[in-house]
Amino acid sequence: MNQSKNKMVEKIKSVVLVVLFLLTILLLYFFWEDVEIRDFSLENLRFSTENELRNTVKVTDVILPSYINICFDNDTYTKISNGRKTYWNGETTSVFKAFQEVISSEDTYTEEITAMQYEEIMTFISLRAVFEYSLPFREYCEFLGIDIPPSMDVIASIGEIGFSTGNTESMFLYDEASGKYFRIVSDFSAVSLLEDVSRQAASENLTYYPLEFYVGQDLDNRVLVPAFLETDLAALPAICTFDTETKEKLEASARSFFSGTFDFVRKIEEQSGKTIYMYGYGEKTLVIDIDGSIEYSTENIDGGRSTGGGYFTALEVALLTLSEQRGLVSDEDGDFQPYLVYAEPLAGQAGYRFEFGLSAGGEKIYFESGSPFEIEVSGGQVTYFKSRYLRFDETSVHFQPEEVYTPINVIAMYYEDVYRVLQEAESGGTGRENTADFEDNADKRFDYVSAAVSDVTYGYLFMEEEKELHPCYILFLNSGNLAFYFDLYTTELLEYNNFYEIRRR
Repeated sequence: MNQSKNKMVEKIKSVVLVVLFLLTILLLYFFWEDVEIRDFSLENLRFSTENELRNTVKVTDVILPSYINICFDNDTYTKISNGRKTYWNGETTSVFKAFQEVISSEDTYTEEITAMQYEEIMTFISLRAVFEYSLPFREYCEFLGIDIPPSMDVIASIGEIGFSTGNTESMFLYDEASGKYFRIVSDFSAVSLLEDVSRQAASENLTYYPLEFYVGQDLDNRVLVPAFLETDLAALPAICTFDTETKEKLEASARSFFSGTFDFVRKIEEQSGKTIYMYGYGEKTLVIDIDGSIEYSTENIDGGRSTGGGYFTALEVALLTLSEQRGLVSDEDGDFQPYLVYAEPLAGQAGYRFEFGLSAGGEKIYFESGSPFEIEVSGGQVTYFKSRYLRFDETSVHFQPEEVYTPINVIAMYYEDVYRVLQEAESGGTGRENTADFEDNADKRFDYVSAAVSDVTYGYLFMEEEKELHPCYILFLNSGNLAFYFDLYTTELLEYNNFYEIRRR
């Protein structure tokens, strides 16, 4: 009898434990996913499959330098942009692993150096991995699982990571947040890294020279432009409207933004073809337009007081959303390679804004309306999401190589147009000097534009009316907050973007 009772008690205990375990999972789900009980349905509670995990964009996939500059010790350079992932963390060369080894070394010494010392040491055979977005140093090291020594507490962010044969026992770092330069001495030697990188870069890439070499003035920004450019990029037809198969995915996409349920969501279909999903009195809104654009916004439930875990937690939330919507932003079977182009704290509230770029056939794509993916995260949730649906046939990316105009010719031809836009941007608080005395002096206007250039590159511009990806030069100014796009073969000014306005939303 007692034995029977004991068995019954043990069974009851087991049932209670199972129930408590399930309740714990549910409570954690509500807590982390910010789902109200009235909005909950069992289809929300699902575990990621192996396929879903494989298709999730990871932080390490998007945290890449914007480009890597290589100096060959004879005042000639090359610039690695599209192939930067191979150099950053490839099988034969890895700047990333070198960075990890230096930071995790047991015996390190950190000291501040001057900008002049930094530039001087980089005139030797050297490399610079340049990040054109905010990358907090301590949080990045913590994300990588590295405990940094107290001597590195003076470093706030990573703007550039450099190695040089002028001092192979040191890693050089530019802290963009403070505008300071540092060298970190460790037991790591950069000799092999620099030998491998310079040899590989010399055989694979074009020769570049500093912009100041062409314009005849000393510039604060180290901007590299190719001595000549021969390219095989061709115009590429693109599909940006939703086809029948994609439209079937729209409601599933919409559900994911509203915690998987439409119980309290109104669906409004306009005559133009635009579909609007609205929760409550506009607390959450999703707009899906026939041109392939998707825009979601929601009120922040905590008023933006909490970041929900910091920079990298916010980035992981953004990437999860981007991964979930990949079928509605590009061809799922195509080359879906987003990369981080902008990351900054949200103005006026705790949280972060991330912008991502996209590539086609290894070439970067730029959009007339800003970045292809814009995501804001605050309080541990996505509060804003914007994307454009785009499909293309990568087999028609290239054609017979042809030499094109050099970027310096483009600047010389269009500096007046660029100058006028820069003047308009002054009202947006670019912080540049008063240029009233430049109005009657063309040389000063040219010098002013040259000094504002922060990068020159090439790739594709998505032309919305023509529905095609168009080969172009891209001229970035004022730390990437202004961008001008020029036809790669005719130098025609195609479009420009004032990111100050976009990011001030």
